Parts: sequence; structure tokens; C-alpha cells
Amino acid sequence: MKKVVISFTILSTLVWSFPAELLAVENENVIVEPSTEKELIPNNVQEGEISSGTKKNDNGIDSITSNKNSEVPSQIKQEDITVESTQNKTNKYIEQTKDQVEGRDELTDPNEANSKNVSKSNLEIQTFNLTKVTPKESATSKLGRIQRQDAKIYKTIGEDSSSITAGTKYTNKVFYIKKQAELNGQVYYLISTVASATNGVIGWVKSSDMWAQNHVAVDHKEKTFYLKGTGWAYTDPWGATQDVIYNNLTPFKNQVFKVNLTEKVGDAIWYRGYLENGKKVWIQAYNVTTNVQLPKESATSKLGRIQRQDAKIYKTIGEDSSSITAGTKYTNKVFY
Repeated sequence: MKKVVISFTILSTLVWSFPAELLAVENENVIVEPSTEKELIPNNVQEGEISSGTKKNDNGIDSITSNKNSEVPSQIKQEDITVESTQNKTNKYIEQTKDQVEGRDELTDPNEANSKNVSKSNLEIQTFNLTKVTPKESATSKLGRIQRQDAKIYKTIGEDSSSITAGTKYTNKVFYIKKQAELNGQVYYLISTVASATNGVIGWVKSSDMWAQNHVAVDHKEKTFYLKGTGWAYTDPWGATQDVIYNNLTPFKNQVFKVNLTEKVGDAIWYRGYLENGKKVWIQAYNVTTNVQLPKESATSKLGRIQRQDAKIYKTIGEDSSSITAGTKYTNKVFY
């Protein structure tokens, strides 16, 4: 039986390609046994006509070479197991291994690619969530009072670290509101001690913590009124208890009130002017009148006695501040 002896140097390349029944290892050489059904080498091919040898290919792996003048029979060319096909498979396997090591896109694991895409998507979402939302500001004109002592006044809208609580200092007091802002559906008012969005500014307060009314100027015409002796006088229109100048205007009844500014707060009219003592005050309209209420005098002739010691004697009719009590001095005595 004829045998073709192939050098052991290509064993690592060919072992996985040849059928098991065709392989036998003997003394570091590979002996290829012919098929029992079909001869790999015809009888007319003599020993020595095909000489086997090896040479290094580009990948450093030994491959089989044949003599230039040798002619390979067609039966050998038609076999599935050939040197050429084995080398091609080996080269392809090496190239694929290199591609995987180098991380080429065409061999990237789809699951890994999806994972990278998810990571990138998450990164984009996180970046979007970190974007700071700016409050939308707009001009307005209101007067307002903080309703609760635990209400927060913000230097920067939405930042608790920049806030203070209203306490007693900023409650029961009226503030001017010339600017408002909206953030995430919440409206904030910028409160000030004067009618300005830049001067006298205290900070931002949630609209839900305030009682606010529209504030508009009516005119700057000079007017003359007389005090009814009712109501209070304030430092600012629609003043609260911290804004009070006089909480009793009875002593000022019938006095002249010189007005130089008229404003409207909500539905109420307020006048700013000067009392006879020179004090500048704000008084609500229903506490003044255009007609002075003077007593109507007439002549008579009578004698009289004061009946009670607690009876009042007025210097000016209707003004309690000008009165004294009769006491024992003015009782049990006749008067013309």
C-alpha cells in the first residue's frame, strides 16, 4: 500500500480538518491513509513523482509545496481535504481572530453594541435632566401682604438655601410688587418697600403665601377734603398694622386734608396728602368728605344744671379730645 508522508510541522493546522479515520500519528509524522472506497493517489502515480515539502506562509504557518513539474491528478483536486482548502481555512480563522482582538465594527457583539447604545442614551437623558430651568419673569403692579410668619422669602427662586422666613418682621405689613415670575407652575412675587423692582427689594415670595391686590395710579391732581374722624392713617396705601401712623382720626374730625395723589388698590380708592399738622399720610376714601360738618347754631335764653359728674363738656363740639368731665366742680350748680 502506498503512503504519502506529510511533515509534522503542519499538524496543528490539519488535524481539525481531516476525518479521524484518515489520520495516524507515528514518530512525530502524520501518515495519511488512503480511503478504503477510493484511492487518493492513482496507481499510475509513482513514488517520487510528488515530493512533499514545507514552507512558511505569511502567517508563519508551514504549508505543503509540490515540485514545479509535478502534475496533481484530478482525483486529488476533487477531494474535500486538500492543502489549499486547509490553508485558506487557517488563514480565514487567523484573520477573524485578529478582527475580534482589534474590535472591528463588523464583528462587534450585537448585545455589546446595544449595551453601548443604552449607555449613550442614559448619558443623554442625564445631561438633559441636569439642565437648569430659568423662571419666566414679567412686570406687574400689585400691593401684597405676607399671610404667615413661616412663609419663605427667597433671594433666588427655588433655592431653599437662599431663603429666610418672614417672621414678625415681614408680616402685617404691605409691600409693593412690580415683578412676578413663574417656575414649574408656581408664581412668585418680588416684594419691595417702595414702588420699584430694583430699589428696596426684599426677595421673592410664593403667591400662595400672600394676599395681593392690583395697584394702579389714578391721578396726581390736588384735591381738598375734610376728615370725618373715622378710620386710620398709614404710611402706604392699604397699610397693615406695621404701617399705621394714626389708629384714631377722631381728634382730626373736620380738619382739612390736602391731597396730591390718588391710587386704587383692588376696588378701594386711597388718598395721599397732608394733615393740618404737616404729617403725610394715606387715608382710604370713605374716611373723608368734601363737605365740612359744622354745628348749626341759633340764639336762645335758658338756665341749666349739669345732672351727672361724668357728663362731658366739649371745647369743640364732637371732638372727644377737647372734652372734660363735669365732676364735682360743675355739678349742683346753675349755668346761663
